[in-house]
Amino acid sequence: MNNNEKIKYDDEINLANLFHSIWIKKFKIIFVTIFAMMLMYGYLITKEPDKIIYKVSSLIKPISSFDESNYDNFNNFIENSEVFLSDSNFIFNYQEYIQIPKYLNKRTPKNNIKSIDKIFLEKLFIEKINEESYLKNLLKDKFINKSDYETVSEYENEILRITSNFKLSPNDDDFGYTWKIKSQISNLNNWEVVLKLIEKHTNLIVQEYIKEDFRRSISHQKELYGYMVDNLETEIRRMEKLIVDEDIIDYFKLELSLMKQNKNFDRLENLFDLSPLAQDDFYAAKISLNSIEHEKIGKEISKKSLIFIAGLLGLVIGIIFVIISDKFLEKN
Repeated sequence: MNNNEKIKYDDEINLANLFHSIWIKKFKIIFVTIFAMMLMYGYLITKEPDKIIYKVSSLIKPISSFDESNYDNFNNFIENSEVFLSDSNFIFNYQEYIQIPKYLNKRTPKNNIKSIDKIFLEKLFIEKINEESYLKNLLKDKFINKSDYETVSEYENEILRITSNFKLSPNDDDFGYTWKIKSQISNLNNWEVVLKLIEKHTNLIVQEYIKEDFRRSISHQKELYGYMVDNLETEIRRMEKLIVDEDIIDYFKLELSLMKQNKNFDRLENLFDLSPLAQDDFYAAKISLNSIEHEKIGKEISKKSLIFIAGLLGLVIGIIFVIISDKFLEKN
């Protein structure tokens, strides 16, 4: 028998011995395998369950065209500043008779009261949500129940996860009229609560902002209008001292009378009060709960798979243990 045949023969004997040893000590190997599986099972039932993180999104939609039409009367009224600021059709054009100051040539101050449409309302809604500290403060004050979390740290981490991963982007499929709101969250039920919270409080803030801006603008407009009335009264007195033609003075007095009788500020305020801006059910935009989409971040390994892997590892360890123990016995 040459050397190659001897090596081949020895290998066959060794493999036969190896399989024989494994078969003889199969119960030890089975024990190690079962023990490894039991260890994994014990670990899985005692450890805290891993939190599953979801990517979530929903659509922000503007008001409908039907709701937008509720602002038509208000918008139509303020678009015509002449109607808004004076009932008079007189224009000061008497330069050929008397030198008229420049402030009287421009009879109406610039109208700075904004009209209301779906684009304007949605813009305010989006701008508010995009404020860096707004969402964080809102969620800390109003978000879900702290009792849902075992520690304050977990609660804070959940808020941080939502706000730090929070994104707004135009939804291209709807020609820019809708936006998509995105974040990450560990509890899908909480996402719906968060969306309702954001929608409710953001609409309230937008409503209050527009109401305050309207009150401020109308007050400023009234003040400017009052200055015009005062200036016109001063000019009439000046013309009377200069002994200007009575017909011209009468025209100015008529204009002054009409300006003092102007009710358009009251009319505008009444139209504002009749618009959705003064109602409890006002909204600048809505977050669609029906459009919620979600997907898990990462792949979750099942408990059965982990126990199977542990058993397979135990089987390999058991076989290695048998081989090493046989080698140790052969040397002794």
